[in-house]
Order: sequence, then structure tokens, then C-alpha cells
Amino acid sequence: MWGWVLHRITGLALAFYLFLHIAVVSSARWAGDGGGFDRVLKTFHTPWGIALDLLLIAAVIFHAVNGLRLLLFDLGIGVRRQKELLAGAILLGMASFGATLWFLLPFVLGRSLPKG
Repeated sequence: MWGWVLHRITGLALAFYLFLHIAVVSSARWAGDGGGFDRVLKTFHTPWGIALDLLLIAAVIFHAVNGLRLLLFDLGIGVRRQKELLAGAILLGMASFGATLWFLLPFVLGRSLPKG
């Protein structure tokens, strides 16, 4: 039940973000002075903007991993083990988000990316 609810919420949030992203980029592009896009980027390079970007990444990862889980159900795999598959999907999503943070957080904080 909760997997379905969260999948719908993240899907709606991602669709809303897509339209919002297109509107923001378009409005910055059509600014007459040529510096509109730079102002928009400065606005989003604040702690709140970075937190929202990380939340977006988490929503994308959850939606993708849960979508794979639902695809398995459509193929008839794991239908009787839905709770276990949801727990596995959440763990996989958390591991993916952790790896994403490990790579992106130093860059966001203005440090060099990890070597490796």
C-alpha cells in the first residue's frame, strides 16, 4: 500500500518539477538583459536550492527503483512477497542515494570530486 502511495506522490512531484523546470529555464532565457539565467542559477545555488535538488534526486531514485519492483509484479515475479520486495527496493534506493551523496556532496560544497 505505502509503496503504491509513495510511487504516485513521487510521480506527481516529478511531473510538477518537469513543468516548473521548463518554466524557470524559459523565463530565464527570455530575460532581456542576458543575465537572467545567471540570476536563476544563483538563486538555486543556496542551501535551500541544494536541499531541494537532493530531494529531487531521492524522488527520482525511489520512483525508478519502485518502478522496477512494479515491473517484476507485472511479470508475475514476487507477487506473493510484496513487503520483502518493497524493503529491498527501499534498501537499494537508500544505497543508490548514499552513493549519489558521496559523489555529489563534495562538489556541491565547493570541494574537488573524490578520486577513484
